Amino acid sequence: MENKKETSTILTYSAIEQSKNNIMGPGRYLITFLGIFPFIPLFLSLFSCFIQKISYDLYRILLFSAAIVLIIIMAASIILWVFNMMRVYIIDEKGELYRLKASTFWYKIKDKMYLINPTGSTGGRLMRLFYMINNIKVVLMATAEDVTYEDFIAMGKMEKLSEISNVVVNKKSVRLTAKVESKKGTERKNIYIKRVFEKDEKFCEYLKILGNKGSYREAKECFNIKNNKENESIKNNIKNNASNLKRFIRFTIKWTCVMAWIAVFTVSSDLSRLSKINAGEYVQSVDDKNREIYVSVKDEDKYFLKSDYGKTYKPVLVIYFSVEIIYAIMKITDEVILKAKKEQNV
Repeated sequence: MENKKETSTILTYSAIEQSKNNIMGPGRYLITFLGIFPFIPLFLSLFSCFIQKISYDLYRILLFSAAIVLIIIMAASIILWVFNMMRVYIIDEKGELYRLKASTFWYKIKDKMYLINPTGSTGGRLMRLFYMINNIKVVLMATAEDVTYEDFIAMGKMEKLSEISNVVVNKKSVRLTAKVESKKGTERKNIYIKRVFEKDEKFCEYLKILGNKGSYREAKECFNIKNNKENESIKNNIKNNASNLKRFIRFTIKWTCVMAWIAVFTVSSDLSRLSKINAGEYVQSVDDKNREIYVSVKDEDKYFLKSDYGKTYKPVLVIYFSVEIIYAIMKITDEVILKAKKEQNV
């Protein structure tokens, strides 16, 4: 293949595009897990209070089961993210589309193994993976000088996507149907591509042209159109695309998750007592000091004062709504100041 180094377009993972399209990475998956988890014990406690008393053993089984399910979902999502990181799409000089997975194979062809572990670098497999992803474009340009894409397909290291149709571009992904040529043969498959690759908008336009017209030459031209404001618009979208209302909603979600963790450790004792009261295990009575108490129907020595019950949720609610109100006032003030400045400029 002649002069592929200059004419081929190599699209690799881009953290900027991932952020622009609001696609979660490992960090956000972990934060989401931590944010969701405290609602599980709270839900189980409320269920035990108002619907059906849950025994301690069943409560523990349900809690651990829910935690395991969430961990599996989080792990699967992170694995999928790593899979997308390692994907590489190549558009050759004719506009034809290929895809491959970054691996040490490509570094061995042209003796580029030092790029995976540069001299003096430290770190384990994860660092090696990042080096591999960051340098794969350089390696592919070097290897394409001597070996054809057809040879790579025959080796089982590359796939060719052709006869692209049914292209649907969503906010975070692209779905399409294509004939996939690989070492195993040719078959028609449904392809799902996360929008985490370089030149995302041009890549989506390229796929739409192929799906609508099937013209490789015209689709390839998408990458030749220069847009000097592209990088600037990406940064502006990331920083300024959220209105004050959206910021307030995001803050409320995060703050609610934080307070849910606090509620798990503070309100749980009251919820546990309430569940026993509603289940009839504790009844209201008066002790020998004429104090109102709740006493166990099975053991009179187990009791708690009515005056000590029901206090833990009040400070939680006060703190939660106080911070919410203060933040809302701040955002409203910002909005008023912004409108006043606009009116002055007009």
